[in-house]
Amino acid sequence: FAAGDPHDELNQLHMAIAFAVQHKVGSFYDPSGHHRDVNAIIEEFGEDKDMPYMHLGIRYGGWKSSSNGTSYCAGAEELPTSFGHLFVVKNRVSSCLSNLEVQGL
Repeated sequence: FAAGDPHDELNQLHMAIAFAVQHKVGSFYDPSGHHRDVNAIIEEFGEDKDMPYMHLGIRYGGWKSSSNGTSYCAGAEELPTSFGHLFVVKNRVSSCLSNLEVQGL
């Protein structure tokens, strides 16, 4: 919930990304084509309160696998790959709306 991250540091997201990469579940990337590191995207989203959402790409699989667990062995095969998207939306007021008064019903 929003009160759990009032400064938009997104620590839970950082931990989830690290877990996914460590356990070779997936890797994350910038789907915009600007080739930025995902940490730069997360930092920008935390600082720019006018961004309505953050979009990350996810690549599931793609690591090499072999019978002895060594990924650089001859004969290692790449695991199946698929792609997904992660959209992070936070309930926050854009700075362009912060001066508006609440209208009565």
